[in-house]
Amino acid sequence: LTVGVRYRERVALLAFWDQNFSGSDDDGHWGTGDIHASARVWLTRCLWAEAGGGASMLGYKPPPQISTTITRDWSPGFNAGVGLDVIETPRVAIGLFGRYTRATFHGQDLQHISIQVELMGRR
Repeated sequence: LTVGVRYRERVALLAFWDQNFSGSDDDGHWGTGDIHASARVWLTRCLWAEAGGGASMLGYKPPPQISTTITRDWSPGFNAGVGLDVIETPRVAIGLFGRYTRATFHGQDLQHISIQVELMGRR
């Protein structure tokens, strides 16, 4: 989920929440989450880059038969991304982008790369 405001014609300030979980009910679920703020700059009319940071989370949810609660660990994180607005109208843009996030938990680097489709409304 991303929300933001266009600050100038080629600059936007954004906040996003991204969460990913994997695993099975038998083994439990590991997950990551990011709550970051970013600045996005359009390099051309359709091509943009962004960078920012915020709080990153590493979590573990045990299998249902274990009565332990979800364990979460928080750390500062960094993100960078590039994207392309594929379809652009005065009210909406549809784009493709890739985002890289990184955080360190107890000396262990956790890095995540995602490729996403974006639907952005405009006023």
